[in-house]
Amino acid sequence: MSKEEYKQALRKIHPDEPDAVLNVAWRFHDMKKAKKCIEELVKCTSYADLANNVIRTLYLSCEINSAKALQLSFLSDLLPFTSMDRVGNPHSAAYHIRKMLRDENVQRERKKAEQRLQQAFRNSQQGEVSSRTVHADIHISLHTDKEELIRKLQDLLSDHAWERRKG
Repeated sequence: MSKEEYKQALRKIHPDEPDAVLNVAWRFHDMKKAKKCIEELVKCTSYADLANNVIRTLYLSCEINSAKALQLSFLSDLLPFTSMDRVGNPHSAAYHIRKMLRDENVQRERKKAEQRLQQAFRNSQQGEVSSRTVHADIHISLHTDKEELIRKLQDLLSDHAWERRKG
């Protein structure tokens, strides 16, 4: 689903929300997360606040990765909600975010958070006793003339399906 299609679907549910809010909701694929993020953005009066209070929290909770944290279009969607005196500049915000991401404490905290998520996932997989089977059809549209890529994807998917049936 494209950004515009997603925003149109959201607009049906939230007709009074401004376009800027829908842009943030699209980024998180969740209106509640968007609203929570906007509440924190309003408290930011500087790029350092944005980097250390909002982006750091999202990064350490593994809701975004470092690439997303520095993505100018992502930052452009967040900046209108800050309480800075001037119009926000995503390049200036990225400078402070890079600085935060290089901090050794942030790197350690992120690594711990990733390990906790991986362990929680492993635990959920080990404790998974299924009394029901869920069937899902996934439709993928590829706009490519690369037959080899399509063949490899089909092989991968059929191998995965076979392994799931055996297990």
